[in-house]
Amino acid sequence: METSYKSIEGLGEKLKDVREENNRHCQLAAAVENLKHIFTVPETVKKCQDLITEGKLLHAHKSLADLEGARDDLLYQLSKQQPHTKTDEETVLAYFSDVEKLSDNLGKQLWLVLQRALMTVRREPTIIVTVLRIIEREERTDGVWMKKYDQTGFLPPSRPKRWRQKAFTVLDEAVQARIEGSQMEDRSTDKMWLVRHLEVIRQLTIEDLRVIKTLCESCFPPHYDIVNKYVEMYHNGIAQHLCDLVQL
Repeated sequence: METSYKSIEGLGEKLKDVREENNRHCQLAAAVENLKHIFTVPETVKKCQDLITEGKLLHAHKSLADLEGARDDLLYQLSKQQPHTKTDEETVLAYFSDVEKLSDNLGKQLWLVLQRALMTVRREPTIIVTVLRIIEREERTDGVWMKKYDQTGFLPPSRPKRWRQKAFTVLDEAVQARIEGSQMEDRSTDKMWLVRHLEVIRQLTIEDLRVIKTLCESCFPPHYDIVNKYVEMYHNGIAQHLCDLVQL
């Protein structure tokens, strides 16, 4: 083994040209693979926006993922070129500039659904499931790119998106708004206003938690632990609301 090792000691330097040629072929292969996306970017952008407008969120996310994949692969290949210039990256980013807007627009639709989750889950629970599927796909893509970032130092624009974290923030804000919106009177109306208000909160919370337990739990992935998460949200929301009332 030692003798064999010595005989190939300078092989790395001899194969330098081959290695460089291989890198160029890898870049070419990536470019060819993404050509269909590159040439149809304007068309795909419009199609994706139309799908978002029509509420076809899964199909819209598929188009968005294709666009982001083409853009991110190109940027990754550019990052491996030595030397590489910012001009090339800026050209790619400019060409795919509408992709960020599509991601934001799709995100707004997801958050709108989650804001109304307790109402939507009673009528169309499949919409909630669709939204959560998209969020989980984005979480997996975040994980893939974070691993690649640890290995290469390259991270695409807007990654990680952290849409699962955003989803919980939206749900929490919706709970707070629901609790605050239950107040119909104040101390200037009647001295018993607080008693009535607390009774409304009690009834609202019980009814909402019943919906969460019977309907939401089956729509959300188990690792969301959604029932306990909602209990915590209502606990914190009611506590904060009472603190606000005391300070009035």
